[in-house]
Amino acid sequence: MTDDTHRPDEPTSDHSADDSTDSTEATDGTSRRAFLAAGLASPALLGLGVGAVEANARSSALSTVVQQDTEADGRDTASVTVDFPGGSGPDSLAESFTELTADPALLDALGVAPGQQVRVRRTDDEYAAYTVAGARQERADDTVRIDRRARCRLALDELNWENTGDKQQGCPTYEGGCSLADESFDAVVDPVLPAPDMTVEEARENDELVEVLDYDERSLVVALAPHGGDVEAGTAEQAERFAASYDPPVTTWRTYGFRDGGGAFVRWHVPSTQLSPASFPKLASITDHTFRFGVSFHGTCTARVRVGGNASEETREAVRDAIAGVLPDSMPTPVLAEGRYAATDEDVLINELTDDDGIWVGQPKSVRDEHGDAVADAVADALNRRT
Repeated sequence: MTDDTHRPDEPTSDHSADDSTDSTEATDGTSRRAFLAAGLASPALLGLGVGAVEANARSSALSTVVQQDTEADGRDTASVTVDFPGGSGPDSLAESFTELTADPALLDALGVAPGQQVRVRRTDDEYAAYTVAGARQERADDTVRIDRRARCRLALDELNWENTGDKQQGCPTYEGGCSLADESFDAVVDPVLPAPDMTVEEARENDELVEVLDYDERSLVVALAPHGGDVEAGTAEQAERFAASYDPPVTTWRTYGFRDGGGAFVRWHVPSTQLSPASFPKLASITDHTFRFGVSFHGTCTARVRVGGNASEETREAVRDAIAGVLPDSMPTPVLAEGRYAATDEDVLINELTDDDGIWVGQPKSVRDEHGDAVADAVADALNRRT
């Protein structure tokens, strides 16, 4: 697994400076549709002229297209053209493996804001999660821009994998490109990321992503596994195990992502610094609950367990020592996370949900496979003693 907070082994962009672009200036996320609908009687009176009228017409046409793409369950999707990044849009997209930009009119029609997640579907079998990095005004409202390597996430069967373990669960990287790297193509943007009304087993059978919430209104503690299933294997089970081992009631939230034959990480991974509760309805339902503290279980590419988060150093040391006590001497000693692994930022999910007392536990696959339950029990024991 790559490290959840910074993805150090994530492939970098290989798009060149001469990528074609039809974009104009990047926007601040304010929708042209919302602006034009704000009671302005005459665009010409405000100096907007013909361009604004044309933009309004395009937005109205786009709204019609979105409505025509309504799915069977009633949600709106949009047919789009995926193009290359370029121009003056968000600089981060040039190095992004999981992000896209889209016209504000398209985002508004779908009810999506920058920072939220969407799924992009190229075929019935090729789809992936992306974070909306920003809204940028396009000449064609249905243009979505994705980096060359990031678009290869929509062609997983074509990729040559390297540095991967069983079922591509090591550090998922790939060499070379894919047929989508040098061409524009049609796709569908769906604002619904986790599959609604689907069980974990159904998600496994259908190569899907689901979220599961076990909520207890009495709980002061939350356990998270944002990347369960085959994304960061074993972490969802650890969150459940922690809840069973911890004495007071615990609320748990987990996601489970799958892809038969491997590649679940590449398809479904959303860094927890970017994960938006607005894109995960069950997670959103607990954001107003006050949790005293909590723990989030993750996978990393490193050989050593790292304990991070914004909890006090004393608490993190207690968790580190408890984990060390259940691992064999042959394994590297767990450490307090530093630098890119520290997970101290406010936008790390566990820190957002707790009262400045979040614990982030990053573990290599060998630990999760062989000692996952023991680690979860050790964390629960350390936090039980703390209280």
